[in-house]
Amino acid sequence: MLRLFQAGMIAAPMQGLKRLIYLLTALGVALTRHRLVDLAADRVRHASGLMNHSDPDRAANTLMVSLWCGANAQAAALKQ
Repeated sequence: MLRLFQAGMIAAPMQGLKRLIYLLTALGVALTRHRLVDLAADRVRHASGLMNHSDPDRAANTLMVSLWCGANAQAAALKQ
């Protein structure tokens, strides 16, 4: 049997390609302009306003920070 790599070992060029694919996918999602994305954003804004009338952006900002932390955690996991 021909074996190029040991079990659990990924070639360095493949790791770089995997990171690039993840980056391009995230970039594509972030730049997506679609009716459903706009609808979801409007619903988040509306729900945020209902949750706190005095500071309607607070819930949306909390969600943004949570998603940012999750994205950074994912990026850190990909570096390993």
